[in-house]
Amino acid sequence: MKNYSKSVSFCRFARSYSILEKFVFKDTLEKARFACLDSISEAKKILLLGEGDGRFLEKLTSINKNCQITVLDASPIMLGLAKEKVPVTFQGKIHFCEEDVTIFPFACEAFDVVVSHFFLDCFTEETLTALLKNISSTLHPGGKWLIADFVEPSLDTIRSINQFISLRILYVFFRLICGIEAHKVVSPNKMLKAHGLHESHCISFSKGLLKSLIYIKQA
Repeated sequence: MKNYSKSVSFCRFARSYSILEKFVFKDTLEKARFACLDSISEAKKILLLGEGDGRFLEKLTSINKNCQITVLDASPIMLGLAKEKVPVTFQGKIHFCEEDVTIFPFACEAFDVVVSHFFLDCFTEETLTALLKNISSTLHPGGKWLIADFVEPSLDTIRSINQFISLRILYVFFRLICGIEAHKVVSPNKMLKAHGLHESHCISFSKGLLKSLIYIKQA
């Protein structure tokens, strides 16, 4: 498996990432990112994968003030930005880990929530097959996995064709600038089902281009 942290770097535009996001998508990604936040307001042990600049972490620590959070990201600059966003009212514990998620030794059943927003779309199906197996094993039975991500368009309407073209441009940009390995969005649904997780909640945005999902691990 490829060493993700060495081949991918979001450091070069970490400080301008939110500006770029809002310029291209306005507030749509923000809505998808926070759509299911309330469902983990009482969770105790939470794993954030590819958290980026900490906008989700900031909201999470504002409504869930006593939880234990592990933030796993390959970018030291992104982790630094995330640290700055934690409110002083937060009374729990946060572990910031600069790690390669593809080789990280996930402990079995260590978390009751996993969050991976706009992160899984960076990987090919081959990488995701192994990665989702490892991540699902670190989730408690009955635990939740929150995912906000893009969806590959169906190409059956003019709108979906335009969405397809927009996604391809986006992937070219992130492959060139950040070195991500994926060329398209790979749906994790079948892989998650194979590891005992089922979709319990789904909210669509931008005519189906984005989805915010909750998966539950079978008890």
